[in-house]
This record gives sequence, structure tokens and C-alpha cells, in this order.
Amino acid sequence: MANKQLYRTSGKTSRMPVDSAQVIEAGDLVWNNVDDVRPATAFTYVSADLPATQANFAAKFLGVALEASPSGESKDITIGQR
Repeated sequence: MANKQLYRTSGKTSRMPVDSAQVIEAGDLVWNNVDDVRPATAFTYVSADLPATQANFAAKFLGVALEASPSGESKDITIGQR
């Protein structure tokens, strides 16, 4: 399995840190959790209704991971934001 996206289009990207306990695959949607990046699957429901949870996720959404970050790895990854 590749850990980097092979073809990148021109657009805005950024590098963000990942907590060593998080596992992120290339292509995962990611969000900002205070000081690190987490995959969308790690976002928890903040209330009982889906629209409120979606609105809260949208407010913290960063983009799409262009690199993988396996468990135990804590270096920055590239995130596509366009």
C-alpha cells in the first residue's frame, strides 16, 4: 500500500502534525483537533442529531490527507485544501 498520493494537482496544501496514536491513510478526510490532525472517523457526535454534528465537523474540517501516517508516527503530513 502506498503512503503518498502519486498525482497532485496544483492547489493549496499545508503541513500539519499528527498525534502518534492516530492512523491516517492517504485520501482520508481530516479535521483539526486543537494541535493535531485526526481522521474524520475519529470525530465523535457532539449531540444526538446528525445536522448539528455535521455542522461542527464542517467548522473543524481541514481537507484531504495526501500522505499516510501509521500508528506510532508523529511527523507532519501534507493536506490538500482545495
